[in-house]
Amino acid sequence: MPARFRDTEIGAIPMVELSLALEPLLRFLHVAAGVSWLGEVLVVAFVLAPALQRLAGRDRENLLAHVFPLVFRLATVLGGLAVLTGFALLWLRSGFSGALIFGTGSGRVLVVALSLALGLYLFHLIMERKLLRLAGRVREGVATPHETEKLSGHLTLIPRAGAIVLGTVTVLMIYATHYA
Repeated sequence: MPARFRDTEIGAIPMVELSLALEPLLRFLHVAAGVSWLGEVLVVAFVLAPALQRLAGRDRENLLAHVFPLVFRLATVLGGLAVLTGFALLWLRSGFSGALIFGTGSGRVLVVALSLALGLYLFHLIMERKLLRLAGRVREGVATPHETEKLSGHLTLIPRAGAIVLGTVTVLMIYATHYA
């Protein structure tokens, strides 16, 4: 039995069995959500944002008003799932011991990676409200040219910064799980 698990019980299910059953599912969900979140940010940063800069008039407004709100909502789901399953895996892998999380090199690297991902996710949630409001004004046809330009500027800069953060998180996760 791995030392990382405690021999405690939740109801009639021993904690070890519950942990062993949950870990593969959590790992799959975590990796799938994290990779999808990173992929979405890369598509926005390097495909949609440059396309947005090349468009003008109603074409630009349609992209801002109809595509980006869907992208924001998808990022909310993927980022939230990646962060939540990351916390669950870290806690599960540590055997529910804070000493193992903070007392090992890999645990500390994972905490840094998870903190960066959580920070980016919280930033996303704050910015999403603001950007969805602007996108709604564009969709309704009441946005000023300045608001449309502001939204376009945010959608060019923020995904590129997000790609750097998520790329760093990915590298840290790989390092912590394979080399630390």
